[in-house]
Amino acid sequence: MVSAIVLAAGESRRMRRLKLLLPLEGKSMLGRVVDAALGSQAGQVIVVLGKGQRWLRRQAARSPRVQTIFNPDWREGMATSLHAGLRSVSPQAHAVIFLLADQPLVDSALIDSIIAKYEKSHKRIVLPMYNGRRGNPVLFDLSLRSELLCTSADEGGRSVIEAHPREISTVHVADRLKGVDVDTWQEYLSLQARLTGAQNAAS
Repeated sequence: MVSAIVLAAGESRRMRRLKLLLPLEGKSMLGRVVDAALGSQAGQVIVVLGKGQRWLRRQAARSPRVQTIFNPDWREGMATSLHAGLRSVSPQAHAVIFLLADQPLVDSALIDSIIAKYEKSHKRIVLPMYNGRRGNPVLFDLSLRSELLCTSADEGGRSVIEAHPREISTVHVADRLKGVDVDTWQEYLSLQARLTGAQNAAS
């Protein structure tokens, strides 16, 4: 089983507002990512909350299948949320896939393609490539759990990826928008405009 861990405990410092509640096509950013995880082959969905947990929990708890946890150390960086998620993973899980809650166009198909590549390649790390560049979400075999628990600050799993170059398998993603993360108000408005333009072009 693969467990999905949605990292949603950030401070939204550059946005200066609780960005994960912002709407895109009728859903909050967090709601979109959680729904993508729920619609995928992931057997467990964990959402790690921090700042604004009182409001975000309503968006996260979209199904009885979702387990929400609070990271009291969220101010110390993304690694603390990664650790909190890992400590809540089911004993039946053999891998985890980390999803960023501010990457709202990730969908179930992308998650499933990463899981499928993991199962076929037998590599311990699987990640997407957007126009030749590595991105998120990233899947780690749980044999790497102890290394992931040694990460610190905002590095996420970067050091673990760099330590195992021969253990990496990639999934090439044609739609670069799926890899877009939203950090600023301008980026949010730009993504919203692009989605609206795509809808108008299709109608």
